[in-house]
Amino acid sequence: MFLAYMLSSCLLIQGFASAFAVFPLYAEELGIAKYHVSTAFIVYGVIEIPGKILQGVLANQKLVSVLFQLGVSSIGAGCSILLAAVWAKKEAFYVSFLFLGL
Repeated sequence: MFLAYMLSSCLLIQGFASAFAVFPLYAEELGIAKYHVSTAFIVYGVIEIPGKILQGVLANQKLVSVLFQLGVSSIGAGCSILLAAVWAKKEAFYVSFLFLGL
């Protein structure tokens, strides 16, 4: 069971990190200005800090399980990346990175 958990975590991390390498190229392909993409990354960074703190508080108080938090955050990250891919506008990058940070 632990090996399956570690393998899925490694795949999740690789998939999560690869999105940040692909998004600037995708935005350039769509004609979105570079400052919009960098601002979306800033939104992600600002939102991620309180989001991680909240996840830590929830995990310490045992309100929800850590596995449930991982599942919800993985599904949310996948949906937000799909949003940016389907809705190909600069606003999509802001909304997508907002939800990705949570």
